[in-house]
Amino acid sequence: MDWKRFIVIFGYLQSVGMTITMLIIFFNAYFNNYKTIVLINYFGEAHVEAVFFSIMAVFIFVGLFYAMRDLEQVKE
Repeated sequence: MDWKRFIVIFGYLQSVGMTITMLIIFFNAYFNNYKTIVLINYFGEAHVEAVFFSIMAVFIFVGLFYAMRDLEQVKE
């Protein structure tokens, strides 16, 4: 497997994981009187997660770029 394909697959997996997380948070609030509390530094991990999510965003956007470029090449 080449590195571009790995980045695309990794980006898709991260996107799916973040979407599932947001759905869980949304439905938790939806079924609990439209309110929920999200603690992002309960264990002191906020700085690590900020760096991690920033790096994952790069993978997601670069993977999307490669996927879109591959779609354009198929059209031609």
